[in-house]
Parts: sequence; structure tokens; C-alpha cells
Amino acid sequence: MLFRSLCVLAPAVEAHRLDELLQATYVAVDPDRTRVELYLSVGAEIAGRVEGLMDADGDGVLTGSEQERFAVAQMNQLSVAVDGTPMPLTLSRYQFPDRNDLAQGTGVIRLTFAAAGAARGRHRLTVANHAEPVASVYQEIGRAHV
Repeated sequence: MLFRSLCVLAPAVEAHRLDELLQATYVAVDPDRTRVELYLSVGAEIAGRVEGLMDADGDGVLTGSEQERFAVAQMNQLSVAVDGTPMPLTLSRYQFPDRNDLAQGTGVIRLTFAAAGAARGRHRLTVANHAEPVASVYQEIGRAHV
């Protein structure tokens, strides 16, 4: 019998801090479009402040139009450019956690935006996130299919 063992060493992991907004930006480049996904993990200590930014009328209920307004506001703070030429984004999808998950710091707001694809060949893609409604930390991950 052949026995194999595997040892995996992982770096130290830091938990999401309760007083920050973790903004994870995922970028996927396909021949026909560029997709930008923004995941917002709201810390429990700032959840009320972030919810206040989303709940425009302050009634404690996040309506679909308030969610969409917040998503568009986040989109307008992102910039995508190919070879220095700005590429306008459109809102493709948005998903919000329930209020309890948001308040406990366990819910993730998921926003998806799209821009037109670039012509074939080598290009320089620049994605910038200028959003900082509260103390934020950022994570960026990219993937390209060309």
C-alpha cells in the first residue's frame, strides 16, 4: 500500500474587523465584456451607518428602489478604463442581505456591473474604486479570458 501525506501551511488569517467595510472587487475580462463584482462586507459596528446610507427615507425598510439607488451610487464611484479610455459601467445585478445579517456583520452586499469588451489584442485595463462611505479596506482579484 502506498501512503501519501499532505501538509498545507496557510498564512495567518485576519478576521473581518467589526468597524470597517471590506470592499472586495472582482474583475473578469471576457472578449465581449468586462464584469466588475463588488462585494461589501459591513462590520457590525458600522452597519447602522451603512444602512442609513441605503435607507433614503429612514423608514427602516430597504426597498428595491433604495437598493438600486445605493448600487448605482457605488457604481458611480468605480472607474474602468481600457488603454486610458473610460468605459461606462451598467448595473447588471444587485443582492442585499436581510437586515439581521447586515446588523450582525455577517451579510454581504453583492453588486455586479458590466462594461463593453475591448478589441482583441494587448490592452491595459484600469479599475479604480473611489468609494469610501465609511472606514474601508480593499481586496482586488482579477481574471482574464481573451
